[in-house]
Amino acid sequence: MLFSYFALLIIGISSVGFGLRITEEVYRIAVVFAGAILLLMGFVLVPSVVQIGVLLLLLGLHQLYTPQKILGRVVTTTEKAPTNQLSYNSNNINKYAQLEQKPM
Repeated sequence: MLFSYFALLIIGISSVGFGLRITEEVYRIAVVFAGAILLLMGFVLVPSVVQIGVLLLLLGLHQLYTPQKILGRVVTTTEKAPTNQLSYNSNNINKYAQLEQKPM
């Protein structure tokens, strides 16, 4: 009974992983839900030191992957570099059409 939480956590993680690969929607929902219940049961049985460690790990990951506001601008880690390409929206197309119609 000492390591029953470990078995529940492993079975829960593996069933959630397996459930995400299933293509049939009803079976996928059922397997992922059952895996989530097993994960929750395993997490409840884990000693409090491990629970606090998981909590601190999740808080650290939250801080790492949450966009931060720097100098009034939201900065993300997946931000793309600005490009020099023009965007083709209706305003730009209308401007180009007007420029082509003007005689020189």
